[in-house]
Amino acid sequence: MNTENHFLLFGQKLKDNSELLTEKLFQKDIPDPSYQYSDIHSTFFSCLGNSLNDDEHAAFERIVQWSQLFFKRVDQFDIQIHAPFFLGNQYRSVILDYIEEYLLQTNIHSIILVQIIKKIDSFINYGASLFSNNRKQMYEQDMNKFNQAMMDKKITIAELKALKKALKEATILTVTDKDDIITYANTKFCNITKYSLDELIGKNHNHLLNSGYHDDNFFKNIVDHIKSGKMWKGEIRNKAKDGSFY
Repeated sequence: MNTENHFLLFGQKLKDNSELLTEKLFQKDIPDPSYQYSDIHSTFFSCLGNSLNDDEHAAFERIVQWSQLFFKRVDQFDIQIHAPFFLGNQYRSVILDYIEEYLLQTNIHSIILVQIIKKIDSFINYGASLFSNNRKQMYEQDMNKFNQAMMDKKITIAELKALKKALKEATILTVTDKDDIITYANTKFCNITKYSLDELIGKNHNHLLNSGYHDDNFFKNIVDHIKSGKMWKGEIRNKAKDGSFY
């Protein structure tokens, strides 16, 4: 049997046994979770078989398509947060084990065997180079997304600072804890209540400013409404330090 026939025969066997080779691959140590989809690997072994029994240009076109399919799958299912590594060593190990089994069944000249192995190795190396380029693109995309997210975060923080400044300058504002204890008050609130900031911090908002106009049920309803996770809107008549109402 001449060299071409051996190439065709072994290439066809790789194609016919692509699923079996995938099963053997899963028996190897594969730490990367992005390789959980068996059709990805069976397609690779089929492409590898085509490189031996098909037009070489067409075979390399198929491996380009395979690489694009792999990275599309990774992106589609978001199955990991980093770009996957190419399993070159694992693929070689599976193929060499299969060649060993093949030699027990077929008489093949050592020179032809070396030529087959060299062609397979060059094909795997080409697949690795495709992965390297795709990994670079994926990292660049991730970095662009990260940089955009950081920019959005900076914009959000700037907006919050602007809102905080606007609240301080245009409204009366206090912040209390769950027990209605004042933890913050802005200058306008101090001005309208006639209390200094030191006199307000740590005091019970309702007790300190209660005008006596509302009964206990009024405040209880407000507290219950807020504790239920809802926002309360309305007017409350409070009393300033000098006895005036606002």
